[in-house]
Amino acid sequence: LTVSLLASYCGFAALLFQGERRFADYLLAYGGAALAVEAKGFLGLLVVGYVLLFWALARPKGARFGDLLEPWSMLLAAVIAFSWFALASFWYGGAVWADFLGDQVTDNLDPAKVSQARSLLFLLGATLQHLFPWTLLLLVSAIPGAGRIAAFWREHRRAFLFVLGWYGLLLLVFSNGDRPRGRYLLPAYPLLAVMASGMLLSALQEPRAARLVRQTSVVLLAAGVIAGAALAFAGGRIDPRLAWAGAA
Repeated sequence: LTVSLLASYCGFAALLFQGERRFADYLLAYGGAALAVEAKGFLGLLVVGYVLLFWALARPKGARFGDLLEPWSMLLAAVIAFSWFALASFWYGGAVWADFLGDQVTDNLDPAKVSQARSLLFLLGATLQHLFPWTLLLLVSAIPGAGRIAAFWREHRRAFLFVLGWYGLLLLVFSNGDRPRGRYLLPAYPLLAVMASGMLLSALQEPRAARLVRQTSVVLLAAGVIAGAALAFAGGRIDPRLAWAGAA
């Protein structure tokens, strides 16, 4: 799912921000979304809807609405996306769609079990955890490198808004479910990683920020070595094979 969505966003980013109009870019954009539909249903359609909404609100320079549409790639994507559902419906009837809608929507929306604020905090914490240690290095460099980061933001503002908008949309969708899981945000992580790496590289141009990041990296590496040694020692007392796992 994540690979399919990343392919789709690479295609749409080329159309929105780079002025590309090649058939390969359209195929990447719509074909990736189609594969995401095959993998996870509505989430693949959400991508296309989000891109169109972003265009309407942000109006990226040089990208007209018609530039986002290409009939042959869209037709091929529709065939890819709905072929399995059509075949399953032919064999099993309407029960397929009832089960699909239940899995995608109704089974996950129990108002009695939903705490949106708690779910939102959990998902935000999961993001910091999953992207660790890069989130820590970015936070460490943010204050001394604030000027560099701000300049990088101004240069790529629309692209940043594109990334943050997609992440925010996923937060909104999954914080309303009664079973939030950190892995649900995986489709946003590749774009967040690209954005965060650009910000970190910009901050590192500031000498003080670079020094702090180096020092933090040394501490993290030392902590990893100590933790690995401790796990190897503790595991060896249970089973010698666990010692090798801890050392690895």
